[in-house]
Amino acid sequence: MLNQPVLSKMDLNLLRVLASFAEERTVLAAAQALRITPSAVSQALKRLENEVGLQLFVRSHKKLTLTYEGRRLLESVIPSFHGIQETMDELTNRKNNPTGVIRVGAPTEFAVNFLIPTFSSFAESYPNISLKVKLGSPRALIQGLLSNELDFAYCDDGPYFSTHRSTLAVEHGFKEELVMACSRSFFERHLSTGANFSALVKLRHVDYVEDHSAVNIWYKHHFKKTALRLDLALVSENVHALIRGIKQGLGLGMVPSYLVENDIRRGDVVVISTGRSELQNPIVLVQHQDRILPLREKLLISFVKKNGKNFGLRAQG
Repeated sequence: MLNQPVLSKMDLNLLRVLASFAEERTVLAAAQALRITPSAVSQALKRLENEVGLQLFVRSHKKLTLTYEGRRLLESVIPSFHGIQETMDELTNRKNNPTGVIRVGAPTEFAVNFLIPTFSSFAESYPNISLKVKLGSPRALIQGLLSNELDFAYCDDGPYFSTHRSTLAVEHGFKEELVMACSRSFFERHLSTGANFSALVKLRHVDYVEDHSAVNIWYKHHFKKTALRLDLALVSENVHALIRGIKQGLGLGMVPSYLVENDIRRGDVVVISTGRSELQNPIVLVQHQDRILPLREKLLISFVKKNGKNFGLRAQG
């Protein structure tokens, strides 16, 4: 059996030549298989004997026959090389056909309306990759990253990352256009003569939170001021509930434009225009600093970025 000092100094290509010679049975056939000269094969086998300090072959009439020591060495070499080849084949297959589970965090609506439909298309090309999604607020997703429950997350941008800049990397993701909208009947009943700040804040609204702070983000962007009080007809964290309320004529509400695009096109929903550019909600990609992403994650992130335009999302950066 080879001791460690001999093995550590050995040119392992010599063992490859030995394995090829044993499988091909002649020096000439081994040379052809290895695409080297017969002389190079003979020299390599002689060098192998010198390095291990054992006679591995009996030479007679220009023919090589393995000795007992040569056969014993070969018994170790052949399975090792086969094992290495199997491992390389497996790794190559994983590279060409990536597998595994990707653990992604995302806001509920972003995941339901964009990420999961996008992954459905992604899975057609990469059927051996699975997606595990954690839904939640940015703070909950950050905690999931810090506890290694998530590989990466998409979050609404905000101040929550300031205390984790040394641990988490925050990259540009998408810009989600947010619009103030109402039903056609609501618009014709209340806003046919104009949609200035004073007229708008007197009307009923739907919002994600009871303090109407979400809607006030839109007012601050468009009018540089906020409403002290608003009459809320509906409060729900679920954007689809708010859209339903808007379409039912309950009031004005701020929603992602891509979720009501068809309703706007049909004329069922009207977007309130102020002449200013629409409000953009940044969605960022968050992951651990200096983390090396496996191929499956790189593929998904790239696919998500390219697919965003199909859902009305604009890539940042």
